[in-house]
Amino acid sequence: MNFFSKRFFSIAAVMVLFFMIYPIHPSYGETMINVKDFGAAGDGVKDDTLSVQNAINFASQGGTPLFFPPGTYAVNQLFVPSNSNIIGEEAVLKANADSYSLMVVKGNHISITGLKLEGSSRAYVGISVLANLNDVTISKTIIQNISQSLNNPYPNHIPAGIRIYEGTKKIVVDGVTIKNVFSKYKWVTGAPPIARGILITPNNDVNSPSEVVVENSTIDGIGPKDDGDGICVQLFKTKVNVQILNNTFLHNEKRAIKIQSPGAVIRGNKIYNSYNRNNFYQYSPDPKWYDMWSAISVYANDVVVENNQINGIGNYGAAVDIAGGNNVWVKGNTIENGIHSNYKKGNLIVVSKDFQNNIHFSNITITGNVVKNGNDGIVISAKVKNLAVYGNKAINCLKGYVK
Repeated sequence: MNFFSKRFFSIAAVMVLFFMIYPIHPSYGETMINVKDFGAAGDGVKDDTLSVQNAINFASQGGTPLFFPPGTYAVNQLFVPSNSNIIGEEAVLKANADSYSLMVVKGNHISITGLKLEGSSRAYVGISVLANLNDVTISKTIIQNISQSLNNPYPNHIPAGIRIYEGTKKIVVDGVTIKNVFSKYKWVTGAPPIARGILITPNNDVNSPSEVVVENSTIDGIGPKDDGDGICVQLFKTKVNVQILNNTFLHNEKRAIKIQSPGAVIRGNKIYNSYNRNNFYQYSPDPKWYDMWSAISVYANDVVVENNQINGIGNYGAAVDIAGGNNVWVKGNTIENGIHSNYKKGNLIVVSKDFQNNIHFSNITITGNVVKNGNDGIVISAKVKNLAVYGNKAINCLKGYVK
């Protein structure tokens, strides 16, 4: 065998060894590291936390994708560092201990796709994206059964499918399903049980997030009615630049979307009221005439609510609830209460006082909306400078527009 033949076979042997360790996944067409090569069993019984964490750390060092083959990986809290690219295929990460968050994103340039995160009512949060991070994408992932355990080790934390902290930038949630996020206990401060499908709020610093997009996702089953919201953006004083686009909301017990920080765009979402006389407050006096408080509540400036479809079998207290905020646009939405609900007691678009009893606002435009099945279609009980209400259509409402 000559020199060139020996060299060829040596190179071939190295390449075979390389692809045995780092196989090319046929669906993604790229070299990957398999989490099972680090000792993860994926049988749902063995504690795979250390094996999975070692695999994540190793793969991130070279920016090599980490592959989770089909299986159930019993884990505690996992940390995801910079340059992680995590890909699952029928892979379940199942909480096997009480923890604050099943996955904690703590670095930049991260992609998580194709996983199912099973909280087993032992993790308060499915995925946490920590403060001041950049370029994180969570896609095609299921996050479910997020709640407190019976031990309740974190009484002051809010159960959430995904929590995004302050100062983050270029955070994308795309094609994610969040199911069954429920708060079982009142806070130690006496506040009612609070749960969120996606919570965007600061911890200590109040630097607003930027370029956050939640799109093409489904949020299904957030409760209780006391304070269970699908998406909540709150406690930021400067513009957040959050876009909530083309999502579907089902079984959100109080609201689908709550905005308490300026600068949000809510466009193209489908919000369905899944309740009709069967959704009640646990800790508050219950008027019982509305099934969800609202589809969208706006308590901040510079908010756009556009081209959303809001309907369902039940009725809303105020389907689009603008209780505080300047420079608000509500346009091109279709909004209706269920025809067999208590719709005659509910209104569709309401502008009223804010939490500080302020009734003076400016620059609110309500145009091109269709409102159906309500006591009144559009109700303006606040004093608004530069109010524009035109081109709306009211169907089966006592009054179309009340000022």
